[in-house]
Amino acid sequence: MRRARDVLGLVAVAAMMLTTGACQTADPASPPTTHTPTPFRNDIAFADAETAYRNYMARSTDVTQDYYRGWQEKLAPLVSESLSDWGEFFAEGEAEGYHVVGDIVIDSVEAWRYTEDDPATGRETVELRVCIDSTGVQDLSPEGVDMLGEGTAARFFDVVTMKHEPEFGESGKPLPDSDDPHGQSWWRWAGSTTWYETC
Repeated sequence: MRRARDVLGLVAVAAMMLTTGACQTADPASPPTTHTPTPFRNDIAFADAETAYRNYMARSTDVTQDYYRGWQEKLAPLVSESLSDWGEFFAEGEAEGYHVVGDIVIDSVEAWRYTEDDPATGRETVELRVCIDSTGVQDLSPEGVDMLGEGTAARFFDVVTMKHEPEFGESGKPLPDSDDPHGQSWWRWAGSTTWYETC
């Protein structure tokens, strides 16, 4: 059932994110120095992508519980520019009078895969492996029929894709994000794939 898949597909899983770093040794002639280690860039990317994903899920929940009203205004800034038809599900929900009862709970999130898409522009992709708990969630039609139906697993894994999409100035370089030095607000939801493996 497509509608059931799309409701549960509001969340996503990821593959294992790899981190790399070079081992450095100090010159024996130089004086010892102390410093706070800087996280690898993909560790920062994972943390920012997870926060942005949780924000997207919270807003999506608010929209679906409010009969899908205001979905464009509330969700468009959080969705990747690579998704052209993402709004069809929300438009259908609003037009036909659906609404969701209950909360989809993000039980756990783990890093799955990190890709540096374009170092020159700061574009990156993070995939997250998410354990979703949809116990008690219903997608109700105007007649009060639960469109999720029987046989839908209450706890399952999703693979979520988040894309880092900075805004660019006239110079072609990413603009600084005054609200967040790491550009967390530039991380956008780019889809999810539901694995009906229980978690």
